[in-house]
Amino acid sequence: MPMHLRRPLAALFVAAAALLSACSLAGDVTPPPGQGTVSTSLPVGATVPPQTPAAPTLEPTTRPADVGYPAAAPAARDGGPLFLEHCASCHGAGGQGDGEMSAQLPAPPPNLTDPAFTHSRSPLSLFTAITQGNLDALMPPFGDSLTEAQRWRLAAYVTTLSTPPEQLALGQTIYAAQCAACHGATGQGDGPNAAALGRPMPNFTDQAVMVLRTGDDLRAVIAGGDALHPFAEALSADEQWAVAAAVRAFGYVYAAPSSAPAERTGRVSGTVVNGTAGGTVPAGLELNLHSFDTTSLIDTFTTTVRTDGTFDFGAVAYAPGRQFLVSTVYDEVTYGSEVASFDAAGAPLALTLPIYEKTSDPAAIRVSQMHMFLEFQTATAVTIGELFIFSNSGDRTYAASGADLLQFNLPAGATDLNVQNAVLDQDYFRNADGFGALWQISPGEGGGQLLVSYRLPYDGGLNFSQVMHYPVAGVNVLLSDLGVKLDGPNVLYLGPETFQGQTFQNFNRAGLSAGESLTFDLSGTAGTGTTTPASGGSALGLTTTTTTTGLAVGIGAVAVALLGIGVWLYRRPQPVDPSVRREELLQALAELDAVYAAGDVAQADYLADRAALKAELQAVWKAGR
Repeated sequence: MPMHLRRPLAALFVAAAALLSACSLAGDVTPPPGQGTVSTSLPVGATVPPQTPAAPTLEPTTRPADVGYPAAAPAARDGGPLFLEHCASCHGAGGQGDGEMSAQLPAPPPNLTDPAFTHSRSPLSLFTAITQGNLDALMPPFGDSLTEAQRWRLAAYVTTLSTPPEQLALGQTIYAAQCAACHGATGQGDGPNAAALGRPMPNFTDQAVMVLRTGDDLRAVIAGGDALHPFAEALSADEQWAVAAAVRAFGYVYAAPSSAPAERTGRVSGTVVNGTAGGTVPAGLELNLHSFDTTSLIDTFTTTVRTDGTFDFGAVAYAPGRQFLVSTVYDEVTYGSEVASFDAAGAPLALTLPIYEKTSDPAAIRVSQMHMFLEFQTATAVTIGELFIFSNSGDRTYAASGADLLQFNLPAGATDLNVQNAVLDQDYFRNADGFGALWQISPGEGGGQLLVSYRLPYDGGLNFSQVMHYPVAGVNVLLSDLGVKLDGPNVLYLGPETFQGQTFQNFNRAGLSAGESLTFDLSGTAGTGTTTPASGGSALGLTTTTTTTGLAVGIGAVAVALLGIGVWLYRRPQPVDPSVRREELLQALAELDAVYAAGDVAQADYLADRAALKAELQAVWKAGR
């Protein structure tokens, strides 16, 4: 089985979250199993034994099976950098919902500095929102990309955004005077008057207790007015909220929001290298340094190459998680460096930017992987999507010219041809065998990619035959209709693959030589075993008027989960503003790096996928100049 198909689905769904391209804590989340209904009868303090029957002590509810409570109080300060890296682009650096991506969301993100928002949510509720995400609000889940400890720290930081230090200081003063005698100076229920109450005091440092408590819960008890808590009139509403903040702070390590790390500066330099034998680097070549935070391009800096091929952008601003890429246009081809970020110590970044001479000779071009997606939207036609991942074994960038186009053969009878990100008679041209494209493929694995779709008639059977113009290392086929049978020479059935409740037939075909045909037979009545969702539509998210745009959107999510290749697939209807597509690709690069760093993708697949991402990013940058 190909390496792509062996990737864990759970890990690959981290990449699928990249399709959402945004983060938001907007909206409520369903409490995890076991959270239950929380009583608000939590004693806060008294100096005399109660004269009325004791209110029931609030005990921790059943622990959710899939949640590990923090081993120690999470530090809000450690959550600050995580917030800047993963959340600020939507929620804003200060949490006020004014991030640069907020305007692209279905609804504005909530203002996390509003006490009404955070007081109504327990730490566990915030943790769950961070873990599960909110797809309706375009917030991706962080359950795989952040550790459990990181998610608790991030929840603690969100809590501080509506807790100014002066409020906490007031609450701590009142607590020491009114509450510590029973609840203890450190909130552990061991105050000098605790024993006289005749029942145990809650331990505010117990994470199993505190992660379930909202600010509203605590304030309701403080303002309850019973014999233990006669504060309804003794304390103002502001003072009651201040005490609630002080009690809540026993469950985490408070840090003022203003203490979150600010932008720093770091030096970015490097070398431009011509990877073609005998090639040189022209002095004065213009370079651009692009800085971006997860989904958003932050700034672009410009410099030129020195005579020795080196460059230096000097000190540039960055925040935790900010990434950098250097690009240039050489001989009408756009090239890019690796994407890199500063480490915790802020050590200088040294980037290498490869450039190459051009050739129109396709002799070094190979298809390192071909992915096919077969979708039956009616019983009389099949829509076929083909994604070609190219490699270039030479030391020159293949750049098709008017006389030497990148050639693709199509099966006889193919109609409704569409080529992703290409315009007919401008970027690609029909011919008797299929079409030719003005395409560029840089040296290395994954140096280029092309996505095409077309339709073939189907009458209960189909003899498929497509000549491969270039050598193909392997073909993967996903068939969405379980009632249609696929057989062919050297075609191996890998078994069913299920994604979000939809099952696909999965096949593999060994390598093909240039000039050899990919052949297989389809048979059976379409629709009898379809995996189309009950609500209508199609398994790959297509419509009966599907173009390559619709196909790309549909197969993108499926490929992410099943093949691992969709991390950079086309995420929204085309054509798009180049700046939007650029940000999507930068996001995909960052997330692919995270998946690789977590050990969830093989190195060979990672390098090929990353090279393909870079190739499209370079093309998009050139188009948007």
